[in-house]
Amino acid sequence: MKKRVLITFICALLIVLSACVDNSSVESNEPLTETSILEGYDERDMQKMELQSDILAKESIELYSKLITKTYTEKDLFENHILYAFFHTPPSFASDYISNDEYVYQIECLRRISDYTIYAVYKTDEGGLAYRFFADDAYKRRYKGIYVLSHNIYVKKKISHSEFEKVKIGDSIERVEEIDPATELYKNELIDTESFSTIHLLTDGVMLVHYNKSGEDYKVSVIDYFDDFIISFDDHDTTYDCRIRQEDFI
Repeated sequence: MKKRVLITFICALLIVLSACVDNSSVESNEPLTETSILEGYDERDMQKMELQSDILAKESIELYSKLITKTYTEKDLFENHILYAFFHTPPSFASDYISNDEYVYQIECLRRISDYTIYAVYKTDEGGLAYRFFADDAYKRRYKGIYVLSHNIYVKKKISHSEFEKVKIGDSIERVEEIDPATELYKNELIDTESFSTIHLLTDGVMLVHYNKSGEDYKVSVIDYFDDFIISFDDHDTTYDCRIRQEDFI
C-alpha cells in the first residue's frame, strides 16, 4: 500500500512540474520547426505533431491567388468552426493542432508574421478569405514548438476604421452587418447566445465589436479598436496578433 501511495505521489508531482514551464524558453533560438514531443501525449497526438514539420515547410511569400486552388462554402467552413470568431485558451484536444487543419483542409497558403505566430489563408465560394491564426504554444506558456489554434478572422470586403465610426453603442448587429457583410455568418451561428463578439480585420487595424442580446435582437455594447493589429486585454496578458501580409488583404 505504501509503495502504491508513493508511486501515485511521484506521478502527481511529475504532472505539476511538467506544467511549470519556464517562460524563458520563449526566447530560445532553437528552430521553430522542431516539434517538442513530450511525455504524456498519446501516440495519436504525437503523430499529429510530427506532421507539423511538413506543414511549416509550406511557408511561402507567393501571392495567395497563385497558391490557393481549392475553395469551400461558408457553410462547410462554419460546420468545422474554421471561421468561428473566438479566442482560444491553451489547447486540450488534438483538434487544436495545426496538423488538424492539414487533415481537414489541405493548407495551401501559409504565412509567418512573427517568431510565434503563423496563419493559413482559405478562400470561400462566396468570395471571402478566412485567416486561421496559430501560435507557438510557448507563446501561451505551455510547450515550445507546437503550433495551436489561436484565433480566426473572416473577411468579405476591404473596410477601414473610418467606416466603423458610424457604429454607436446601442446599435443593432444589423448596423454592423451593413458595413461588414461577414457579420451575418457570426450572427447566424450564435443565434441563441446571450452575448458574443465579432472580429473585423480592417485595412488600418483590427476591431472587436461586443453584443448583448436585447429581446430578439443583439445590440452593440462595447467597441474595441487596435490600430497595431494586435488585440490585448487588461484582464489577462495574452495577446492576439492579427497582422497579415499586405498582399493577403482581400
